[in-house]
Amino acid sequence: MPSIEVIYFSGSAHTAQHAQAIQAGASELAEATVREIPHDGDICDDTWRALDAADAIVFGAENESDAANDPLNKLTRDSFRRYWGDKIAACFVPPAIGAETEAQQRFWDLACRHGMTWVAPGEPDDLGDINTNLRRSRDLGRQVAELADAFS
Repeated sequence: MPSIEVIYFSGSAHTAQHAQAIQAGASELAEATVREIPHDGDICDDTWRALDAADAIVFGAENESDAANDPLNKLTRDSFRRYWGDKIAACFVPPAIGAETEAQQRFWDLACRHGMTWVAPGEPDDLGDINTNLRRSRDLGRQVAELADAFS
């Protein structure tokens, strides 16, 4: 059974809801764990080991200013000591008008630098409907799990 790690940074519960939805979708076919990046960005050794051992990593964050995303910058910088070229990658950014593209680009860049196989998150269906967007996150989790299962 494939292993999927969902790792995210957030200043609100909204992003956590999407992480849980992705975990729920992925758990239908894989072992899936959600981990929140601490506000200081210091990721513990157990989390690094889990990320290294995973078949897939789903990254998540809100699209905020660079200062708010310093923990993500630290994750990006610290991850380059690791080999993740054998993993599947995806991302989620809770919908906000015009805000998703920058954060998605950052995660895509991280995945490309590692040589990871990218699963595109697609476009939000309805910015105002939380249930639709949580369903979309759940579908992304299942899609990542299906791909991880096919490659494992």
